[in-house]
Amino acid sequence: AKESQFQLLAAINDESNREIESIALQRQLLKKQVCDLKEQLDEAEETNAREKVACVENERVLSEDLEDMRETTESIVKEKTQLQESLELAQSQLSEYETRMEREA
Repeated sequence: AKESQFQLLAAINDESNREIESIALQRQLLKKQVCDLKEQLDEAEETNAREKVACVENERVLSEDLEDMRETTESIVKEKTQLQESLELAQSQLSEYETRMEREA
């Protein structure tokens, strides 16, 4: 009876040892997964920081481009106004010239 009790305890002990080994392996695996996830997070944060810098730079460049476009548009509008005024003056002078030519004829 004692021997069968001893065998039962030995079997329970073996099973417990296998469970402990299994838990230890699972723990190692989880530690590795945590390390991998931390590494991925670090990489993602670095990428995010680089992308933020790039976005700020792009925003600055776009802002400068927009300002250049505004200035160009203002310049074009001024030039168009000057050309219209010149055209109106030329049409007026032509009209006066034609009227004078008709009178002289």
